[in-house]
Amino acid sequence: MQKVSTPVPADTCNGIAVPKSCEEKKSALYAGAGGWSPLDSDHYQWLQVDLGSRKQVTAIATQGRYSSSDWVTLYRLLYSDTGRNWKPYHQDGNIWAFTGNTNTESVVRHDLQHAFVARLLRIVPLDWNGEGQIGMRIELFGCPYWADVINFDGHGVISYRFRYKKMKTLKDVIALKFKTSESEGVIFHGEGQQGDYITLELKKAKLVLQLNLGSNQYDSIFGHTSVMTGSLLDDHHWHSVIIERYGRNINLTLDRHVQHFRTNGDFDHLDLDYELSFGGMPFSGKPSSSSRRNFKGCMESINYNGNNITDLARRKKLDTTSVGNLSFSCVETHAVPVFFNATSYLQLPGRANRNEMSVSFQFRTWNPSGLLLYSTFAEGLGMVEVDLNEGKVSAHINLTQTKKSRIDISSGSGLHDGQWHNVRFLAKENFAMLTIDGDEASAVRTNSPLYIKTGNKYYFGGCMQLIHVDDQMADLHAVEQGKLGSFENVSIDMCAIIDSRSPVQRSFQGCMQLIHVDDQMADLHAVEQGKLGSFENVSIDMCAIIDRKTSHALYLVQKDQPCSLPGAERPVMLFTWCRKTSHAVYLVQKDQPRSLPGPERPAMLFTWSRKTSHAVYLVQKDQPRSLPGPERPVMLFTWSRKTSHAVYLVQKDQSCCLPGAERPATLFTWSRKTSHAVYLVQKDQSCCLPGAERPVMLFTWCMPNHCEHGGKCTQTWDSFRCSCEGTGYTGATCHNSIYEQSCEAYKHLGKTSDAYWIDPDGSGPLGPFKVHCNMTEDKVWTTVIHDLQPQTSVSSSSQEKRTVLQLNYSASMEQVSAITTSAEHCEQYVSYSCRMSRLLNTPGNYSENMIICTP
Repeated sequence: MQKVSTPVPADTCNGIAVPKSCEEKKSALYAGAGGWSPLDSDHYQWLQVDLGSRKQVTAIATQGRYSSSDWVTLYRLLYSDTGRNWKPYHQDGNIWAFTGNTNTESVVRHDLQHAFVARLLRIVPLDWNGEGQIGMRIELFGCPYWADVINFDGHGVISYRFRYKKMKTLKDVIALKFKTSESEGVIFHGEGQQGDYITLELKKAKLVLQLNLGSNQYDSIFGHTSVMTGSLLDDHHWHSVIIERYGRNINLTLDRHVQHFRTNGDFDHLDLDYELSFGGMPFSGKPSSSSRRNFKGCMESINYNGNNITDLARRKKLDTTSVGNLSFSCVETHAVPVFFNATSYLQLPGRANRNEMSVSFQFRTWNPSGLLLYSTFAEGLGMVEVDLNEGKVSAHINLTQTKKSRIDISSGSGLHDGQWHNVRFLAKENFAMLTIDGDEASAVRTNSPLYIKTGNKYYFGGCMQLIHVDDQMADLHAVEQGKLGSFENVSIDMCAIIDSRSPVQRSFQGCMQLIHVDDQMADLHAVEQGKLGSFENVSIDMCAIIDRKTSHALYLVQKDQPCSLPGAERPVMLFTWCRKTSHAVYLVQKDQPRSLPGPERPAMLFTWSRKTSHAVYLVQKDQPRSLPGPERPVMLFTWSRKTSHAVYLVQKDQSCCLPGAERPATLFTWSRKTSHAVYLVQKDQSCCLPGAERPVMLFTWCMPNHCEHGGKCTQTWDSFRCSCEGTGYTGATCHNSIYEQSCEAYKHLGKTSDAYWIDPDGSGPLGPFKVHCNMTEDKVWTTVIHDLQPQTSVSSSSQEKRTVLQLNYSASMEQVSAITTSAEHCEQYVSYSCRMSRLLNTPGNYSENMIICTP
């Protein structure tokens, strides 16, 4: 192996820690002999590289093993600071797979779209030359990296005190990096006595920025602004945050994804007093009733308006108020995550023949259903299964030697929200208990007759269906002992679903960590090394559940129709099998307008696993065009619906043995850097496309939220659903209003005078609001309601101390404008009655003619 750290030109490294002396050196990779080749060529091999210290990696180059038939054609790149909690390299929102070599000598270099910082890297071969074995020579390119790091233990707070006690700014730039395994915590906070404040914190593993540049209750100016971005930020990986403010205009950047917004209110300056605190709320020395938790994790490169906060803290130039301790090295988490896909399982040993079963673990997933745990009791006494069903955790105990053969308990709800949730299951004689997220008060218990003896195997994340012959369950233990039937190359006692009628899917898709069996934490690194238990298709020390921020949409339109989509730069012709109708395929960002005149069936574009290729999904013809998601996968119907086909999207330079692929078409991605080919084939034909065997959805439907008008988005691994309850809208994405647009419309429906909800702009952005409809005359009057009670008393006032009454209407100014623009006549009035007052006297001389009431 050659040395794998070669600098590159400084202009390719953008960041604070890149020195000007970063120059490329000639690599020895191209002339080097030898290379890496493992003893076994399978999908469990990887090559790990230690760079000695954290480096900024910008490119990777590979060759095959010298003078051999061994080379890798496809690989994945993982990186870590400590050799724990590995993170796969992402590009375009996907776990990226790099194309490798086609022979032993040519060099294939990939300049990374996004440079990353790490000390350790793993190259994981996914595919290799079929006539040889896995073989590689590699070289990494990058720059030195150094940054001050501060570890917060959940108690310590750093205070940056202002020089002049008060800070009034029109422009602010705040930048930092953080990593944490906690879903809640205040990253920084500042406030002023005039009511201004700025807070950045984590809530449910999402980043929330709250800002107020000033409010005025008399003039109804409310400056509070709250913006949420990101998801799954408690993955203990580094995340970069930049906040740029100029007046009311804000750019919030999280991991290169920029969100632009304007603050509420009319003020432009941020007025802060005394300090800006990092790691939590300011430490007052008094007991606090605040429910906000301090940040627990690491921060680096904290910069406030040009001031390097981490450097000042390290040199003890800042005040550090702490109940615990602050340290300047990052403390790593002890949790070892495990990632499960649809074909995974993890088997761990347990102590057999005990009369008490105790298992606990944490999980996170987007899927509402999946098997979490399975184990059989000793001596054929039964089995236990813990599963996730419609977002609820259920435990099923199946007993074979008692009258009551089935015990079911369940707890929790909405547990498929992508957050970490803790499960603890305890069973012993005549007692079973299921606890979710440590809430002992709501733990579910049963005192049903129960006698158990634990088995010695526990399966997590996957299992095999029960086998029945003539309505009798097969005795697989008898098969294993040679007393019944025969078998070859099968695993007996793998696991079985207790209730095959249950809608629970066979396998769990997501992540688990902190797995305890018999109150002992499982050593998953020993499992990975083959020293303990076994596993299939799991990734240990990595949680690859992702939250993709962007995707694209495919639109099929008739060939001769125009397209007004901005960004649809390259139409591609896709021909149906019978060649009678041709269509154009447009690749656009999903948030672009969809004003195509011809498409009847929009389709979504998703990624395959292990590939940079894509799969095409279609929705039904009669579904709303605004529905961004698929209902039926992989089938592409012609306009006549007589012939069905499958569409494969593969890299342009790959060969394909598809019989009948009459006309490939080139489709360019949004960045125009990678081209692909679209092949239209019959669905029952085979294809030798590497990685295109089956689609795996790694798409976060609900970020951003596709549901309109405040609809609540819930998701599974491959679909989403909108709950429109309480929004005033209906439809697949809460697009259609359930209310009429005016009082006039209610009158046409035969309604009489009463209070009604109206929605003047229908499915537009303005929400519904309540009005009173007067239908007693020929013309219909619409009255917008306010909250001021009749006969409200007003005390006396003076010029210096005016009396202000605030009327809050049931509609905003935008909603009122929607009514008035379509009305024939509008009027507004305030009715009042005054006693012993010179009302409306000319106020020429205020000393003699005081205005007592003002309409």
